[in-house]
Amino acid sequence: MNLSICVKSTNILPTSIVKSCIDTPKHVTINRRINLVKDDLTIHESDLCEVLKALPILKERKMGLEIRNTDSKNMDFIELVRLLDRDLEERYGDLQKQYDKHNKDDYINDVVIAYKDNVPVACGAFKKYDDCTAEIKRIFVTKENRQQGISKLILNKLEELIRSRGYKYAVLETGIKQLEAMNLYKNALYEITANYEPYAGNTNSVCMRKVL
Repeated sequence: MNLSICVKSTNILPTSIVKSCIDTPKHVTINRRINLVKDDLTIHESDLCEVLKALPILKERKMGLEIRNTDSKNMDFIELVRLLDRDLEERYGDLQKQYDKHNKDDYINDVVIAYKDNVPVACGAFKKYDDCTAEIKRIFVTKENRQQGISKLILNKLEELIRSRGYKYAVLETGIKQLEAMNLYKNALYEITANYEPYAGNTNSVCMRKVL
């Protein structure tokens, strides 16, 4: 059975805005009615945000995923980062070596890992950039698990954690050859900004920023 949630309001969030925040499961339609799981329930528009927050969790379960919080000492994260670095070396060759020092020196307290059937398949992290801003780092999905919306789930989870820490902005850096990454971030409403340190002046880097 489906849970039909009728929103009591003349105003409803446009589908484009909702889709920019989450990957909508196929069994969810966003308009006057949101279909979820079981029986009928009516909510006011003021409660809609709470419903939308639950949708990524439903998608995780539908995909057989579990997203866990950890830190950069986690061995699964270390292995995923090793695969990420190998992927970047294949794309950029020796040019990638100049980025290694920016990715390996610092301990990162906030890391998320996605597991499918208890196997690590994706990761991401963030750290403080300044008092108002967090920097998103090391988003990666294994090759056999790409194009399934997992990177969007990782990004959503990181943003949720960043907001919970009180940050107002998120920044990140990606490379000019990572078109799929740039599309992910643009679809999530990140905007290209001037390259921040330590990437200022680097024509191979693309820096992006989002108001959370």
